[in-house]
Amino acid sequence: MSTNRNDISKFRKEQKKKKNLRNLIVILIVILVVFMIYLFKDTIFQPLEGIATRIGYSDSESGFPIKAPGSAEYTLYPMDEYFALLTDSYVITYGKDGRKIGEFQHGFLNPVMSVKGDRILVFDKGNTGFKVYSKTKLVYESSSEENIVYARLGNNRNTVLVTNASYYMNYVIIYDENGNKVYTYKASENVVSVEFSRDDDKIYISQLGSDNGDFLSSFSCYDLSSEGDALWSSQVKDIITYDVIRANSGIVMVNSNSIQLYSELEGKLISTYNFSGELVDYSEKDGKIVLLLFDNITNTNISVLLDKEMNVVSSKTVNEKAGKIVFGDKNIALLCNDSLIYFDENLDNEKTLKLDDEYSEMIYISQSFIVQGVDSINRYQLS
Repeated sequence: MSTNRNDISKFRKEQKKKKNLRNLIVILIVILVVFMIYLFKDTIFQPLEGIATRIGYSDSESGFPIKAPGSAEYTLYPMDEYFALLTDSYVITYGKDGRKIGEFQHGFLNPVMSVKGDRILVFDKGNTGFKVYSKTKLVYESSSEENIVYARLGNNRNTVLVTNASYYMNYVIIYDENGNKVYTYKASENVVSVEFSRDDDKIYISQLGSDNGDFLSSFSCYDLSSEGDALWSSQVKDIITYDVIRANSGIVMVNSNSIQLYSELEGKLISTYNFSGELVDYSEKDGKIVLLLFDNITNTNISVLLDKEMNVVSSKTVNEKAGKIVFGDKNIALLCNDSLIYFDENLDNEKTLKLDDEYSEMIYISQSFIVQGVDSINRYQLS
């Protein structure tokens, strides 16, 4: 009996020693972890600074009017039911109600933005870096070998970069949605604009060259499944192309003195609308194009609505100096500093809305015209 008691006592002492040893080890680990956190506190906590303002929003900073960020320049871009703001330091996304969704520091010297669907592309013009964001996070970031001169997003989250080239005029480089390089075209002339086909399986490239001292604009279609010759190509003299738009009725070329419609499959010229005066702005919706022109002789603005075949539907003269023209769902609106002049979808029934301040930029999302001024961003819904 005495032997059993001694064994039990010995066993309990050994268990107590093991327990004390375990407690000592736990305490030492905790002390070590605390010491490591203190030692590397800047590395651990700095990325978390401002997380409450980068993702989500607080009631104090939500809704319209939005106070403009303390930045020398900023620009609005529509994206589905949201809109994005690019400043010299940040990309900021907002909901249709003006509530902040995300805020990201891009770190670029000369940031330029392109938006398509639910993706945001920001690239450093004249440098090599670019980043792709959703409305809430950075999707990926990468860099090109040569400096970027132009970039835009495709319909299926692809990205096209136009860069400088060592032995050519430009490189046209396509990246997939994960940032993998999938296609390269070596351009012998200056690339002005690039547009994707409906399924992102082809690209349309506009280039500017010269012929006997005259401007020569070329327009070509390339299959992204192979790096071969153009599927088709077209050339026009004495025209400078500003933009290429894939519309429901074909490919629209926005030029310095004309709007041209080409067939998507063969590249044949379908129709041309020629205009005089300065092209101030333009907007496209469902194949229709509305132009804002400035007549230097009469010192007036002219709005011209073109149908899907580039025929004139209506034309209106506006005495006030306008800077932006935008399609809405049921309206066409002109931004004239401190007022909105708006029409129905056929450019009839003119009305004027006095604004609370002067604004210089305008976009349209979710039945609202969003306007940008020096100090604020506001929203207006038209009847």
